[in-house]
Amino acid sequence: MVPDQPGTPIGLPRGAVRPAMHGDRVLVEVQPHTSGGLQRGTIKEILGHGQTRIIGVVHGEPGSEQLVVPSNARYGDPARATQDGLAVPQGMVVSAEIVEYPTSYRSAVVRIDEIVGKDNIEVMLSTEVVGVGGDGRLERLTLRTGGDVEEVPADGLFVLIGAEPRTEWLPDEVERDERGFVLTGSDYGTSVPGVFAIGDVRAGSVKRVASAVGEGSVVIQHVHRRLEQEAARA
Repeated sequence: MVPDQPGTPIGLPRGAVRPAMHGDRVLVEVQPHTSGGLQRGTIKEILGHGQTRIIGVVHGEPGSEQLVVPSNARYGDPARATQDGLAVPQGMVVSAEIVEYPTSYRSAVVRIDEIVGKDNIEVMLSTEVVGVGGDGRLERLTLRTGGDVEEVPADGLFVLIGAEPRTEWLPDEVERDERGFVLTGSDYGTSVPGVFAIGDVRAGSVKRVASAVGEGSVVIQHVHRRLEQEAARA
């Protein structure tokens, strides 16, 4: 949480952020102690919502329960889609109106009302990219759908990663939010002294390669400082 008044961000413990979405204005009770160099607090009240729509990927087929997973993980947990919105297949990128905001007991509810880029998107279900080719640059993709393989022209290939943090292997002492992203302080330090987290796995990160590289170049000075402190104590 970034305070209205100038100051350092306040970390919210795992499980405490579900009722709030990115951009919401909240009233936070600040705890008297810090963890991993980050001041901690708990949400006491949501004062106002900062967003009315989300853009994300549809999970689930029409006629069954569908979820809209935000394209940017900062914008909250998957939201449940109503049955009265557009019927779109799984994997489609959509824009959806928030009709019910999340609470401590349930996720947000949205109504899908637009397929993003619908004029130039072809959704190919159960299809995987098994090869690429071209003369000095990307010119074609090899796609496999079931037992069928075909080549299609393409001059760009984008891979979405980082939406799932995969931090189950970390010990409980490393604090994470309810989605599993690692909580850090302003120095990228975690709740365990000497353990740092950068890039997509960090809660609140932008989920972009350039941002992750930038965080890596910054955190190295904190790592060196930590090593120097450990050496001085030895």
